[in-house]
Formats: sequence, structure tokens, C-alpha cells
Amino acid sequence: MIRKGFIALAGLGLTLSLAQGASAQQGQWVQFHNNSGLPMVGFEYSSFGRDNWGPVVFSQIVEHLSDVEIYFDDGTGNCNYNFRATFMTGVVEYDENVNVCEVTNFTYR
Repeated sequence: MIRKGFIALAGLGLTLSLAQGASAQQGQWVQFHNNSGLPMVGFEYSSFGRDNWGPVVFSQIVEHLSDVEIYFDDGTGNCNYNFRATFMTGVVEYDENVNVCEVTNFTYR
């Protein structure tokens, strides 16, 4: 019985250590799901509060019902970004102040 309690506590300590290490990490991956009905042809982002859009993040077309994973890290530990997605028809969708430290999946509909 003591042995089981020790294992549970050891497992809890490991979980806490992993969680603390993850929060100190600067970058974050976010998986984007394109459920818009249109091919996505471009994606840009900027730090929230700034209007300096970076270069187009990917060069391939992300088809309807396809996914793309993007890594966010501006070197400051910033978690909040603005997104700008461009679709095949020229439609542009803006999303502001997305916290990539909390969001690991983002869906365009």
C-alpha cells in the first residue's frame, strides 16, 4: 500500500515537472484545420498590437478538409497573435488576439 502511494506521488511530481517545463518553453505549435469549403492559399501572422504582418508562412495550398501545423515564436515569449488567412477566391479572414499558448487547434469554417 505504501508502495502504491509512492508511485502515485512520483507520477504526480513527474507530471508537474513536465507541465512547468512546457510553460517555460517559448514557441508553440498550432494545428490549423481548413473546413472553410475553399482552398487556403496564404497565411500570415503578427504579434498582437502590431500591424507588421510577416511573410506568407507556407507556400503550399491547404485544401478544404486539410490541415497545416505552424510554429509560433517571435523570441519574446509572446503568446498573442493576429492571423490573416487568404483563400483561393481572394477572401481574407482576420482573427485577432489568439493566444497560441492556450490554443493548439484552430479551425477555419
